Amino acid sequence: MREIGSDFEFPFGALFGSHLRSTRAEAGLETAYLASGRDALHWIILSLGLQRGSRVLLPSYLCEEVVAPFLAHGMDVDFYRVTRDLQVDRADLGRRLISETRLVLYIHYFGFPTEFPGKPVASMAPSAVVIEDSSHSFLSRFDAAQGHGDIWFASYRKLLPLPDGAVVCWSGKSVQTFHPFRAHNSLGHVAAVGYRSVGAMLKSLWLLRPGLFPKRVFRQFFFWSRRRLEHYSKPAPMSMVSKRLLKHMDIEGMVSARRRNFSHLLSALDGSEEVRPLYSSLPEGVCPLGFPLLAEDRPRLLQHLIESKVYPPVHWELPGLVPRSEFPDSWHVSDRILTLPVDQRYDEEDMARIAGLVRSFRSQKVLWAAGR
Repeated sequence: MREIGSDFEFPFGALFGSHLRSTRAEAGLETAYLASGRDALHWIILSLGLQRGSRVLLPSYLCEEVVAPFLAHGMDVDFYRVTRDLQVDRADLGRRLISETRLVLYIHYFGFPTEFPGKPVASMAPSAVVIEDSSHSFLSRFDAAQGHGDIWFASYRKLLPLPDGAVVCWSGKSVQTFHPFRAHNSLGHVAAVGYRSVGAMLKSLWLLRPGLFPKRVFRQFFFWSRRRLEHYSKPAPMSMVSKRLLKHMDIEGMVSARRRNFSHLLSALDGSEEVRPLYSSLPEGVCPLGFPLLAEDRPRLLQHLIESKVYPPVHWELPGLVPRSEFPDSWHVSDRILTLPVDQRYDEEDMARIAGLVRSFRSQKVLWAAGR
């Protein structure tokens, strides 16, 4: 029984592949390549010249890594409400947009489009900017009307098996106060990329020969990489190895596999009383990050899946800075969400196995009515 989920193995085929499909980052905008999503946010803050105490407005549904760069630069962070279906609460956003707001960020969750209202954007101060976080959705194709960001960024590693990598795109015409900061490499970043590459290579070997060495060997390299990622000086540029791999990846094949696997789970889990899919359909153009679902008894479901070697991540445990009493909808989702893997490593047989495990689970808590 093979494992499903967790860290990517190394994409050896991309070292010698011939796929050269462009991504949204090459759509005529100015572009910078950074080491991670965190590096990208640090780079944006420095390039905009934001000062300590500048007010920034972030969505109430987000991870710690999005908040941390703003806090590190001494920003005054506030949040606006996100609904239970992960859309912007327009009325709340409008109330919280004041003249002192210098930056507003919104997120396209799980590869699906988030409708960001144009009217609040029009009422913002001329010097304020809108940041569009497409880390979950940079392989999706949205209608141009669904994007209102002055600056667009994505962390490549959310969807692609790269040691590092992120991209920032902007138009010089729309961001007058943007002066691109020069990112510098560091030994810490080089070490993080090296550890992750070695860990991914060892995992590839372990998957071919599971008894060759203990699993903890490659997991230790991933751990060392994460530690380095947290502590090196930011922002750092994207590594050359990741740039080479990116140029030769079969992006179309990845998108097709993710859509096929998502559709299989959507059909197989239809009518389940134990879980409720966060998205009830797969629109054209969407490349899903995973299959997010809500479970009233998430801890036991998670344990049930892990015992069968399926490792679904949680997107996300909200930061403590997001007040539970003020943002109950975001916390409602955060307390229940689980993301089933649907990426390009897996096929319909794997999806059938996951669906069977979910359907065999019996919760001890109050459930949703079938089909809801």
